[in-house]
Amino acid sequence: MEKQAALRLIENLSNVNAPSGFEEEAKNLVVDYGEKFCDTTADPMNNVYLELNGNSVNKKKTVMIDSHLDAVGLIVQAVKPNGTIKFVQLGHWVPANLTAEKMRIKNADGQWIAGVVATKPPHFMTEAEKKQPVDVRTCLESFQEYSQEG
Repeated sequence: MEKQAALRLIENLSNVNAPSGFEEEAKNLVVDYGEKFCDTTADPMNNVYLELNGNSVNKKKTVMIDSHLDAVGLIVQAVKPNGTIKFVQLGHWVPANLTAEKMRIKNADGQWIAGVVATKPPHFMTEAEKKQPVDVRTCLESFQEYSQEG
Protein backbone atom coordinates (compact mmCIF):
# COMPACT_ATOMS: atom_id res chain seq x y z
CA MET A 1 0.00 0.00 0.00
CA GLU A 2 1.25 3.46 -0.89
CA LYS A 3 2.24 5.61 2.11
CA GLN A 4 -0.40 8.31 1.48
CA ALA A 5 -3.16 5.70 1.10
CA ALA A 6 -2.06 4.07 4.36
CA LEU A 7 -2.12 7.44 6.12
CA ARG A 8 -5.61 8.18 4.77
CA LEU A 9 -6.81 4.79 6.01
CA ILE A 10 -5.37 5.43 9.48
CA GLU A 11 -6.95 8.90 9.50
CA ASN A 12 -10.34 7.51 8.45
CA LEU A 13 -10.20 4.74 11.04
CA SER A 14 -9.14 7.24 13.73
CA ASN A 15 -11.93 9.69 12.92
CA VAL A 16 -14.81 7.26 12.45
CA ASN A 17 -17.70 7.70 14.88
CA ALA A 18 -18.23 4.43 16.74
CA PRO A 19 -19.11 4.71 20.42
CA SER A 20 -20.02 1.45 22.16
CA GLY A 21 -23.32 0.15 20.83
CA PHE A 22 -23.15 2.35 17.72
CA GLU A 23 -20.28 0.78 15.77
CA GLU A 24 -22.00 0.66 12.35
CA GLU A 25 -19.94 3.49 10.84
CA ALA A 26 -16.67 1.77 11.79
CA LYS A 27 -17.94 -1.62 10.63
CA ASN A 28 -18.97 -0.18 7.27
CA LEU A 29 -15.58 1.52 6.81
CA VAL A 30 -13.70 -1.73 7.51
CA VAL A 31 -15.98 -3.74 5.22
CA ASP A 32 -15.74 -1.15 2.40
CA TYR A 33 -11.95 -1.08 2.63
CA GLY A 34 -11.56 -4.83 3.11
CA GLU A 35 -13.76 -5.78 0.15
CA LYS A 36 -10.97 -4.58 -2.15
CA PHE A 37 -8.75 -7.53 -1.22
CA CYS A 38 -10.70 -9.80 1.14
CA ASP A 39 -13.83 -11.84 1.49
CA THR A 40 -15.72 -9.89 4.14
CA THR A 41 -18.55 -10.85 6.44
CA ALA A 42 -20.13 -9.09 9.38
CA ASP A 43 -22.45 -10.45 12.04
CA PRO A 44 -25.32 -8.82 14.00
CA MET A 45 -22.89 -7.88 16.80
CA ASN A 46 -20.90 -5.78 14.25
CA ASN A 47 -17.96 -8.18 14.28
CA VAL A 48 -16.17 -8.02 10.93
CA TYR A 49 -14.28 -10.97 9.45
CA LEU A 50 -11.79 -10.47 6.63
CA GLU A 51 -10.29 -13.43 4.80
CA LEU A 52 -7.56 -12.66 2.29
CA ASN A 53 -8.67 -13.54 -1.24
CA GLY A 54 -7.04 -16.72 -2.42
CA ASN A 55 -5.83 -17.73 1.03
CA SER A 56 -6.27 -21.37 1.90
CA VAL A 57 -5.52 -22.97 5.23
CA ASN A 58 -3.74 -25.75 3.35
CA LYS A 59 -1.46 -23.43 1.37
CA LYS A 60 -0.68 -20.40 3.50
CA LYS A 61 -0.41 -19.52 7.15
CA THR A 62 -3.35 -17.82 8.82
CA VAL A 63 -2.86 -14.79 11.04
CA MET A 64 -5.59 -13.34 13.22
CA ILE A 65 -5.60 -9.63 13.97
CA ASP A 66 -8.10 -8.73 16.65
CA SER A 67 -9.18 -5.21 17.54
CA HIS A 68 -12.16 -3.25 18.82
CA LEU A 69 -14.22 -1.14 16.46
CA ASP A 70 -15.90 0.78 19.24
CA ALA A 71 -14.74 3.72 21.30
CA VAL A 72 -15.87 5.23 24.55
CA GLY A 73 -18.45 7.93 24.16
CA LEU A 74 -21.04 10.04 25.87
CA ILE A 75 -24.82 10.33 25.63
CA VAL A 76 -26.55 13.70 25.99
CA GLN A 77 -28.76 13.63 29.07
CA ALA A 78 -29.87 17.27 29.09
CA VAL A 79 -29.19 20.69 27.63
CA LYS A 80 -29.16 23.14 30.52
CA PRO A 81 -30.58 26.69 30.31
CA ASN A 82 -27.05 28.18 30.29
CA GLY A 83 -26.25 26.25 27.09
CA THR A 84 -24.02 23.62 28.66
CA ILE A 85 -24.80 19.97 28.11
CA LYS A 86 -25.02 17.23 30.70
CA PHE A 87 -23.74 13.80 29.61
CA VAL A 88 -23.93 10.20 30.74
CA GLN A 89 -20.85 8.05 30.20
CA LEU A 90 -20.96 5.33 27.56
CA GLY A 91 -18.05 3.07 28.37
CA HIS A 92 -15.48 4.24 30.88
CA TRP A 93 -13.50 7.48 30.80
CA VAL A 94 -10.59 8.52 32.92
CA PRO A 95 -11.84 11.91 34.22
CA ALA A 96 -8.61 13.79 33.50
CA ASN A 97 -8.83 12.70 29.84
CA LEU A 98 -12.13 14.53 29.36
CA THR A 99 -10.97 18.03 30.15
CA ALA A 100 -10.39 20.29 27.14
CA GLU A 101 -11.39 17.53 24.70
CA LYS A 102 -13.04 18.49 21.44
CA MET A 103 -16.22 16.49 20.93
CA ARG A 104 -19.02 16.29 18.43
CA ILE A 105 -22.69 15.64 19.12
CA LYS A 106 -24.94 14.11 16.50
CA ASN A 107 -28.39 15.65 16.75
CA ALA A 108 -31.74 14.07 15.82
CA ASP A 109 -31.39 15.45 12.26
CA GLY A 110 -28.04 13.71 11.80
CA GLN A 111 -26.07 16.98 11.92
CA TRP A 112 -22.85 17.24 13.93
CA ILE A 113 -22.38 19.99 16.53
CA ALA A 114 -18.80 20.69 17.58
CA GLY A 115 -17.93 21.58 21.15
CA VAL A 116 -15.34 21.31 23.86
CA VAL A 117 -15.43 19.89 27.39
CA ALA A 118 -14.58 22.68 29.76
CA THR A 119 -13.77 22.79 33.44
CA LYS A 120 -13.92 25.61 35.90
CA PRO A 121 -11.00 27.97 35.18
CA PRO A 122 -8.36 28.02 37.93
CA HIS A 123 -8.87 31.73 38.60
CA PHE A 124 -12.48 30.92 39.64
CA MET A 125 -11.43 28.01 41.88
CA THR A 126 -10.79 28.08 45.58
CA GLU A 127 -7.45 26.71 46.78
CA ALA A 128 -9.25 23.58 47.98
CA GLU A 129 -10.86 23.06 44.52
CA LYS A 130 -7.46 23.39 42.83
CA LYS A 131 -6.10 20.54 44.97
CA GLN A 132 -9.01 18.16 44.28
CA PRO A 133 -8.70 15.52 41.57
CA VAL A 134 -10.71 16.03 38.39
CA ASP A 135 -14.28 14.82 38.91
CA VAL A 136 -15.91 13.16 35.91
CA ARG A 137 -19.33 14.58 36.90
CA THR A 138 -17.98 18.11 36.55
CA CYS A 139 -16.59 17.34 33.10
CA LEU A 140 -19.81 15.70 31.98
CA GLU A 141 -21.76 18.84 32.77
CA SER A 142 -19.53 21.35 31.03
CA PHE A 143 -19.58 20.71 27.29
CA GLN A 144 -19.80 24.01 25.46
CA GLU A 145 -20.49 24.53 21.78
CA TYR A 146 -17.77 26.23 19.79
CA SER A 147 -17.42 27.42 16.26
CA GLN A 148 -14.86 25.79 13.99
CA GLU A 149 -14.56 29.03 12.04
CA GLY A 150 -13.27 31.06 14.97
